[in-house]
Amino acid sequence: MYVGLKPEGFNRSDAIINWSDDAGGVDKLRFLFTTTQLSLPGPINPLRGDSQNGYEFMRMQSYSPINNSAGFPVGHIGIGPLFTDAFAPRSRLHLHAEDQLSNYTQYSNQGSTNSGNNESSGFRVGIVGNINNLINGIPVVYNQENRPLLLSANGNTTSINGFRTDERVRIMAFNTPTVLPSGGYGVYGPGSIVPNTNITRMSISHNPAQPVTRPLSLLHLGYNTGSLLSPASTDGWRQWMDVGCL
Repeated sequence: MYVGLKPEGFNRSDAIINWSDDAGGVDKLRFLFTTTQLSLPGPINPLRGDSQNGYEFMRMQSYSPINNSAGFPVGHIGIGPLFTDAFAPRSRLHLHAEDQLSNYTQYSNQGSTNSGNNESSGFRVGIVGNINNLINGIPVVYNQENRPLLLSANGNTTSINGFRTDERVRIMAFNTPTVLPSGGYGVYGPGSIVPNTNITRMSISHNPAQPVTRPLSLLHLGYNTGSLLSPASTDGWRQWMDVGCL
């Protein structure tokens, strides 16, 4: 194993953590956490930091069942305990939780409406943990903020500026701030619906360059109502049309 600097040219040296392997078996780079040992030699329990081998946070290794075009095993990263030689990380990034615990990845920033860095903040993707095996492992995609959830294809995030999103699908609530017909952002609520109503609205845009940013029904297809006529018009929409397809 080598830790140090690798010269890469003028005024550049990269910080390197390197480990080597031969053809005899897969050597891993593992990150272990240990606390005070219970008793010598101590129990071997991968769920405890005070056991003989500690608690494994992460490992990196080659994965020979999958080879690249050069015939070399690809690299896999496993985060979480309980990975072994027999149970190696099965994907480029494999997150595994012990027992029946929930397992999420989370994205948030300081401007998140739910305090920025709580479990209930930002955007989470993962699986639900539960002692009931009929519930355990349910996959979830949760936008935990009062913001629209946008899905796109053949687009890119560099065009997102709040008003242009190049989206194809939007999932939101009635009380989710969105682009207003007059410009700016706010809750768009024609038809005298109570502004804080947490009812579902979803849109599928015909043209992502002109997405449906103000869905007026449970499912709104095509274009923003009024966008083809008067920008401030709802084109005959009524409150009772909110449950249905527009």
